[in-house]
Formats: sequence, C-alpha cells, structure tokens
Amino acid sequence: MIVTVEWMQKKFQEFNKKYWNGEIETPTFKTSRSEHLFGQALCSIDRRRWKTYDYVLKMSIYYDQSEHYLEETLLHEMIHLYEYQTRPQTFKYGRYDFHGWFFKKEAERINADGYNIQKFVQEEKSAACKLTERSQRLLDRKKQVGYSIALCKCKGQNIYHAYKLNDVQIKKDFPEFCKRAWAKANYEEYTIYHTSYEDFLKIRCSVRTYYILDDNMVKGIRNEGMIIKTKAIG
Repeated sequence: MIVTVEWMQKKFQEFNKKYWNGEIETPTFKTSRSEHLFGQALCSIDRRRWKTYDYVLKMSIYYDQSEHYLEETLLHEMIHLYEYQTRPQTFKYGRYDFHGWFFKKEAERINADGYNIQKFVQEEKSAACKLTERSQRLLDRKKQVGYSIALCKCKGQNIYHAYKLNDVQIKKDFPEFCKRAWAKANYEEYTIYHTSYEDFLKIRCSVRTYYILDDNMVKGIRNEGMIIKTKAIG
C-alpha cells in the first residue's frame, strides 16, 4: 500500500479519538519521497511564549508498505505531535530527546493493541517494505550515476560539513549556490568528491543535503571518493 493524504487524514481522526480523546490538533498532511524518513512530525515555535503552532505530518511514498506498518509510522509521528502540543517547554532544553521517557510511555500504551512502535525502524520492517515503481527507477539511476559530495572545512577549526549535490548544483559555482551556508559557517575551503552508490553507502547513507560530520565520515569520504575539484575560499 502506498500512503495518501486522504488515508492519513482518515486514520489520524480515528487514532486521535481512540488514543488521545481527540486532543491532538489536526496538522497539515503531506507526503514526501524520502528514502530515509518513513515519517516526520514538524512544528513552528514561538520562543517568547514557548508555544508551538503550524503542525505538519509527513509520510514517505518512497516505499510500498503494509497498512499495519503505515499505521505504526503514523502513530509514531502522532506521539511527537502530542508532545509538541502538550509539552512545548521541552524545546527550551536544546538537544532534548523526543524519543525519551514521554515517547516510550505513549508507545507502550499503544503497543498493547498489537503495534510495535519504536524509536527507530526495525530491520524486519525495512526488509518487508518494497520500492514503488518510481522509487525503483530513481534507485537504478543512483546506482548508475553515483553521488557527488562537497566536503567543507570550517575556518580555523577541524570541523567539516558535507553537502550532497545534484548535477545542477555541480554545474553552478558551489559557494554562490550556498551563499547563506558559507556566510553562517565561514568555510575556508571545499573539496567536491564523486562516489559510486555502493561507496556512498559505506561512507554513511544518512549524509543528506547538509550534514555535520564526525571523523570517521570525513575519512570515509576521502577514502572512497574521487576528487573532482578543490577550492580555497577568500
């Protein structure tokens, strides 16, 4: 089954009434084509009054899944929305773990009905998910073309950021394309590498459009990637 906005709306109302007495404010429902995020709950924050608003719930149409797995993903994200709305003060704490005690308590309560809501997607669930026809075509192209990654060094620091680039971005002047990022991070140089699909997975498949790297990921990009160009900034 491929998730739709209509299905999300219907199931949201059903689960909201069943597990939260209709207390969760209805979000904007959207689908995504994310390969890595099965679902996502988002909100905006008023940091003066510590209130949340503009709730969004996304689910990926990258995979063809069973309805039961889709329900688990939806319930997972609804727990996040419930916490956003009832405990907005948690955003004060910086790197607060939104899969902590509150999430676990809510998940255990719902799991009593035969679900298996966890912090991460379980291996058996990932293995059971099939690619949609469109996703399979995209994957075949990734395997054929590979990836280009810009590895950027912050000025005066041993800190690196990575940007996963598409063909259009590579053709443009990279610093110009990422003006805001350059100004914020103050990079001193960047190197663009090209990797095969398989080597990219070795580096770490969660390198997305923008990512702060640990030492092992930096080494992985340098070891597995082929340098396209290096440029100093300024």
